[in-house]
Amino acid sequence: MYQEFSIIKISTSLIEKKIEINFSLDVDEDTATLDTLILVEKETSKIVDTNISVSRNVVQLELVNWPTPNKEYMIKIQKGITSIVDDILPDSLQRSLVFKSEITSVVEVQSPADHEEIDELSISWNEKQVRPSENLVHSYYLEISTDNAFYNVVKKTEVVDKNKITLSSISNGQYYLRVRAQKDKQYGQWSDVVTFIVSENSKPSEPIYDDEDNEDPVFEEDLRTITVPVNGETPESFLFEFDDEIDTDSIQDIVIIRRSI
Repeated sequence: MYQEFSIIKISTSLIEKKIEINFSLDVDEDTATLDTLILVEKETSKIVDTNISVSRNVVQLELVNWPTPNKEYMIKIQKGITSIVDDILPDSLQRSLVFKSEITSVVEVQSPADHEEIDELSISWNEKQVRPSENLVHSYYLEISTDNAFYNVVKKTEVVDKNKITLSSISNGQYYLRVRAQKDKQYGQWSDVVTFIVSENSKPSEPIYDDEDNEDPVFEEDLRTITVPVNGETPESFLFEFDDEIDTDSIQDIVIIRRSI
């Protein structure tokens, strides 16, 4: 029995950044291209970047960037797309799409301040209600990128039931930060983007000559303990983390001359 090549259903997934198109017949993947499947912002007609994949009669468009929740998009499906037996769509069509979300609360970054220069990345934010009747989400997702378009995201993480976090292992340089409320496969609007600069203390370690019997200089470094002994006990050893790499081959002994807790 002959079955016409047509579109059965179009659906969206906000958290997966995907649009799924179900066809009545298996699709020729060579015809499912950026020329035959075009996604645009409805208000501006700006083309939205996507990656296309085909699995039998299902075509998926994955957005390169996060879709804006509750914003209207338009998908244009051209007649050039065909089935694996060369059936063609009877007509080109356009459909309006929305990535729906019930989260309307907004997030404001408190620290770091915009354009602040820091040596430790401590991030905090506040969540505010847009609608008085809405409960706060208390669950968040944040991204840090080297560019303000967030094409090169270097850190991303989820935070639940708290509104601050301290991150480590980030190189010196300028970064951009954004945070949003996110829960149960839905999320709200991004916060305003904050830019900050990570830099080490530019002052070098100074040699100290306080050992009269040793003419070699002693360099003082900031350090912190990784292991903490039980109060009142003397441990057999400590683990230390220095603020910079050290040349262990040139060091005979490490003596702690200052303690900071």
